[in-house]
Amino acid sequence: MIQTENIRQEENMISYSICDDKINDSEKSIFLNNYISKRNALFQENLTNSKCNLNQNQLETLYKNMLDLSNKKQHKREPIIEITTSANYEQLTKTEKDHKTVNINTPKIEKFSNTNISSSARNNAKDGQFYIEIVESVENCPGNYQNYVTKSLKSINKLRKLCYEEEYINSLNSRRVNLGIQDIEKKTLILDLDETLIHTDFNNLFINHDKVLNFKLENFENQIPVPIMIRPGLKQFLQVISEKYEIVVFTASKKEYANTVLNFLDPENKLIKHRFFREHCISLFGKIFIKDLRIFNDRKMEDMIIVDNSMYSFANQLSNGILITSFFNDRSDMELNNLGNYLVNCLAKVKDIRTENEKFFKFESMQKYWYNM
Repeated sequence: MIQTENIRQEENMISYSICDDKINDSEKSIFLNNYISKRNALFQENLTNSKCNLNQNQLETLYKNMLDLSNKKQHKREPIIEITTSANYEQLTKTEKDHKTVNINTPKIEKFSNTNISSSARNNAKDGQFYIEIVESVENCPGNYQNYVTKSLKSINKLRKLCYEEEYINSLNSRRVNLGIQDIEKKTLILDLDETLIHTDFNNLFINHDKVLNFKLENFENQIPVPIMIRPGLKQFLQVISEKYEIVVFTASKKEYANTVLNFLDPENKLIKHRFFREHCISLFGKIFIKDLRIFNDRKMEDMIIVDNSMYSFANQLSNGILITSFFNDRSDMELNNLGNYLVNCLAKVKDIRTENEKFFKFESMQKYWYNM
């Protein structure tokens, strides 16, 4: 029999290595693959055996966290994206150009060109380069929240340099919308969807999904099944908060998928007043989707609050942001209950949301600290 103690040792090693930047991705992959092999073997045994102290739900949760993090680190994220000027870009090998380095001129970075790198960005670059480490939101998990915040704010310092460029401003202006008449008694609450309100289990890592929906993409004949896990307390949260706030869902997901989920969550369109999708985000590097609150023409910045599990979403309005931990399938999760209490008791009636929210989270203050480091 595979001993549970050995599995736990693997868990501790993986948990440590995931947050250790000195361990490269290939080493992390080895740790994970060894763990998964043992974990799968353990699942094949009788989980009710007295020697196994972990129940199936605990194992599924751990497995999901490790697998999600591994997948994103190995396949969706290069630890360092080097943004180069044209001078040193030409000195790179083809392999470096294709796999290691993203140049401002290449289409891998949406809507930016080499000529639009600001002089301040050049002056802050070292040898013509500056570096942005992209931090995945899967790292925003219980026990790693502060580490995620710190790493995100460090990269946001450099990310913001690009947000002053002409092409970014043009992208912002092209996305501007009007929400219409606002109830003067209500402030505007912008909610993310995935890993904030629900988790979509496309890989079927879990059992006991709350609902399996189906949606159809344009130019595809077959419908795509969407097994979702709903964050505990979501229904009550939306009902209570909709009485105090104008609720907007702003997701980086595709419209067809998001509407399918939102139609299930709010079938009568009484709770969620507006919906915005990926096309309303400003994409950088194809990996970061910024939800710039300036696109909402007819709402004051002091009256808007955004809740997201990715700090990049509100990178340009940190004082307007509430960072919520990423949700996958934790049935004991209390984040929406805590968030609801904070929104109702601390922000609903204040004059300027930014002032009160900054007192609590201090994201803008921390960002300025890292900027001056």
